[in-house]
Amino acid sequence: MKSFATKFSQLVERLLPWVVLAIILLFTYVKFFAYPYAGFRWDSTGHVAYIFTEGNAAIPLQVGDRLLQADSVSWTDFAKDEQKLFIDVHPRGQVVQLRVERLGKELVIPWVMPGSNLQEVLDLLVTPGWFGFIFWVLGTLTFFKLRPKNDRWRLLLAFNYLTAVWLTVGSGLSILHLWESAFILRIFVWMCVPVYLHLHWVFPKPLGRLSPRIIVGAYLVCAIVVLAEIFQLVPQSLYYLGFLLSILGSVSLLVVHAVRQPDARIELRALINVALLSFLPTIVVSLLGVFITFDTGAKALGVVSLPLLPLAYFYAALRRQFGGVELRFNRLFSGYVFIILLLTVLLPFLILLNSWITGPLSGIEIGILIMLIAVLLTALGYRPVQIFFNRYILGVSLPPENLLELYSEHITTSASFSELKNILEAKILPHLHVNQFVFVQVESGSAHILQTLGMHAENIPTQDSFSLLGSTAGKYRPIETISANDPLAWVRLAIELKVAGELVGLWLFGRRDPEDFYTQRDIILLQSLANQTAIALSNIQQTQRVLEMYQQDIGQREQERMRLALDLHDSVLNQLAVLQMQLDDSAITPQFAKAYDELTGRLREIVHDLRPAMLNYGLKPAFDELVEGLLERDDNGLQISLDLQPDDNRYPAQMEQHLFRIVQEACENALRHGQARKISITGALLPDEINLTIADNGTGFDAGKGFELSGLLAQKHFGLAGMLERARMIGGNVSIDSSIATGTSVLFHWVQPKVTSG
Repeated sequence: MKSFATKFSQLVERLLPWVVLAIILLFTYVKFFAYPYAGFRWDSTGHVAYIFTEGNAAIPLQVGDRLLQADSVSWTDFAKDEQKLFIDVHPRGQVVQLRVERLGKELVIPWVMPGSNLQEVLDLLVTPGWFGFIFWVLGTLTFFKLRPKNDRWRLLLAFNYLTAVWLTVGSGLSILHLWESAFILRIFVWMCVPVYLHLHWVFPKPLGRLSPRIIVGAYLVCAIVVLAEIFQLVPQSLYYLGFLLSILGSVSLLVVHAVRQPDARIELRALINVALLSFLPTIVVSLLGVFITFDTGAKALGVVSLPLLPLAYFYAALRRQFGGVELRFNRLFSGYVFIILLLTVLLPFLILLNSWITGPLSGIEIGILIMLIAVLLTALGYRPVQIFFNRYILGVSLPPENLLELYSEHITTSASFSELKNILEAKILPHLHVNQFVFVQVESGSAHILQTLGMHAENIPTQDSFSLLGSTAGKYRPIETISANDPLAWVRLAIELKVAGELVGLWLFGRRDPEDFYTQRDIILLQSLANQTAIALSNIQQTQRVLEMYQQDIGQREQERMRLALDLHDSVLNQLAVLQMQLDDSAITPQFAKAYDELTGRLREIVHDLRPAMLNYGLKPAFDELVEGLLERDDNGLQISLDLQPDDNRYPAQMEQHLFRIVQEACENALRHGQARKISITGALLPDEINLTIADNGTGFDAGKGFELSGLLAQKHFGLAGMLERARMIGGNVSIDSSIATGTSVLFHWVQPKVTSG
């Protein structure tokens, strides 16, 4: 059974989004229905910042007046006590005695409370407090979508929910001390300090392991400061320091991530660039406000881009979990950014036109001109902005226009079905945003599935169902024209792969982002890719046949070597021994004895080369014998070192034979072609893994970009081709590292295949 602590923790997690939502809704209600609606707004220093209505006072209030008292509440008492209200809610028409200072003189203004008025309501509507709901929505999406539920998940939740609360409370409420909002703002700002810093330590990837003492200590210090704020033991302005610590500390940690974690730079680039874009309209509005006074509607444009900031964090956190909807999100994201940039550009035009055009029809004229400018900018700029945003801000891969060049570059190096499938899956299909795909190979009239993507077992087609495609190949198949009983109902497009009129394969495309639709332009592009693939597929089939023939040839040669070795050993050498025994000692001259010994010695060398006898006792004894034989052949100071650990493991006879031939060929190449004087054979012969390195100090050669069997055979490098194919035949691989005048290293690697249970 689950412990009480576990159940309580799960209950808190489930209730957390709704508790935060209740707090946001409560203070949103307070913002509009418990607001005093005094008809003017003041700043944190007590000066009148904006006047929404002139009121009916004999002495009008002016922007810049310093508030001293409202009825019996002095500004000094109000500023000291965060629980005290300067002006409470009053009925419309009630008079509040305001004492203000203007140009060094004190004035008493009987201020008539206007009550709820349109100008003041609009001013409250355009404050950033609404973005608390956006942080809440993205935090809740994180709650339900982001996995696993680890520290990163909890910190992202705390980041979004804490920000949502202080944005809501601090936007037009805390300065009035409504409903303890000043306390709550300071508390939540200080709570953000350790959460923001901790989050940006682990986001997008941890910078390192943090000691639990450091984490607990940071949160404990935060708790102490929060208590001090509650009991008003610290200066009221101290929370600005907490805000700066949160923001500057987070930015600094993001910079450290960018420097130390190159693989996370795509997420960081999107986060930082979008964050900068989110403040662009605000900066433009602020700069224009220095020179021009404009109304609340224009000010609203300055905050319309702020939702980009939480969206950037949401995107960076969940980008790898979007799956098939990533393209849709990217398009919405880039469209939103374009609208923000368009509004940022239009705002100066709007202000200038408003000052230039006057008259009864000025509003209509300005509206038409702004609309025409907007249409022109959209026609000229939307596509470039979308490409720029996707490529340089979100780091989205190349657009489909580059696919032909990209595919041509990679397909020329594919020499196997697995390489071709990897290119399609990694380089092509992601650019096309295809979620369902089947690659069917057709050979000698029979078809089989070569590759699938995003397909359930019941939807994978059979050979009998291909005929249902009929004449629809190369045409988009609208869903409304497909029968529900069609086993290929999921197929939206079928592309044929043909070589010289012969069908060699089929591409079947299904679901695709964002509209499950393939335009004629898409079909032409896919057909071009299919034509290239058909040629590559045909070449791979031919290569496979060559490989099979070559492997059969290697096997036949080994069998022939073994048969010949046995014949020489059991027949020729034995017959020579019998012949010697039949001769009288007086008939054996020294010249005959020498010739006989040379002949039998050479025959034994040939037998050894054809089939090393020591292979019967394992690889290590066979390698020892190989080294001794090479040293005996060379009388010019050749040095060969052999270091294999351990040396007593055994493998299947065919595998040992091929592995011996690989090492033998590498040594022979080093001596004959590389003119090497030093050869080292090192590695490990483990039960489930083999690693061998044969390195020499010879002349070396230009290894180029790699080795393929067809190229090696064409250049008559039969020894290297044999090494490559022997490695493949036993499930290993050979790589060669060499350059002119630096020697050569041949590396062999083999791993025991894992046995999967049925």
